Amino acid sequence: MLRIFIALIGSYSLVFCSAGSITGRVVDETTQEALPQVNVVIRETTRGAATDEEGYFRIEGLDPGVYNV
Repeated sequence: MLRIFIALIGSYSLVFCSAGSITGRVVDETTQEALPQVNVVIRETTRGAATDEEGYFRIEGLDPGVYNV
């Protein structure tokens, strides 16, 4: 069973204050190796992104709030 660890860093634009983003990295919990092409989705929405070759993702255009991915 593949275990993953997702590090999330919320980032909100100070200029617009209504649009923010969630960024993070998906890595294997055991080896800490990046997991490319993983789909990261905000629960109960259709918003999401795929990780790049280094495991990083960014979901933009979000209203301020708490999100579960």
